[in-house]
Amino acid sequence: MMHDLIDRTAELLDTHPEFLADNAIVILSAAQLDVLKRFLEDVRAIGPGLNFLIERCVDENPGYNFSWDNDGTREQDDELDRRIERLCADLGFIN
Repeated sequence: MMHDLIDRTAELLDTHPEFLADNAIVILSAAQLDVLKRFLEDVRAIGPGLNFLIERCVDENPGYNFSWDNDGTREQDDELDRRIERLCADLGFIN
């Protein structure tokens, strides 16, 4: 399956800058970017003080590189881990 994998970092800086670390890079297809944006909207519900930042979200086709940082509470970290596992599946990174 062909993907239109391009650097989407600038677009995310326009729409969700609070979730991107300095020097973050996001390389995804348009469909994957939509999935990531929905995830970011939903992640706000985890609560204040989450401090979630994407460092890399790259579809390497095959493979992927997804790293993030978070300084929330233990409960927030646990919830974020669950959501990120679902996100990686929704992005097609894992089965």
